[in-house]
Amino acid sequence: MRKEKLPALLALLLFFTAWFLPVEAASSRLSEGVLPGVEAFVVAIGPATWHRFAELDLITLRELLMAMSALSNLLMLYSLVLVLGWPRVRLISPYKHSMQLWAAFVLNVQWIWPRGGEFLDLRAGYWLWCASFALAAVAVRRLERRRAHGAAGDATPERRAVAQAAV
Repeated sequence: MRKEKLPALLALLLFFTAWFLPVEAASSRLSEGVLPGVEAFVVAIGPATWHRFAELDLITLRELLMAMSALSNLLMLYSLVLVLGWPRVRLISPYKHSMQLWAAFVLNVQWIWPRGGEFLDLRAGYWLWCASFALAAVAVRRLERRRAHGAAGDATPERRAVAQAAV
């Protein structure tokens, strides 16, 4: 494994670990036979799935944000594919992908604001999950910068001379 991948892999480790830890004080625990991250996903996407397709205009802004927060997990899975395939799999636009991860982080932080006048008692699973998006955003951008600097650095005449002298 290349050391350039370590921050991205750490972000993915945080992401997957968060699925096994309690998300909110009132939520289920792994010891109860429920994967806390899956329960949180179902709770977040639930209000959006209660409406029929013809009634989608009835979804409130809060329900839409909750559903988008749940679907942001797909972005992280896409990042997993990119990181594991790097450098063979090239990021189409690392800057845009990094910005999408930052947007997902901001979207996911919305859970800290009160719902109905009450704050959620958020636990480690939530905080690790949010942190994984921020770390992944930084790591994806850094990964692609490393490749860009490495490719540009290898093309310099000095580096080619050193490489030829070593052979």
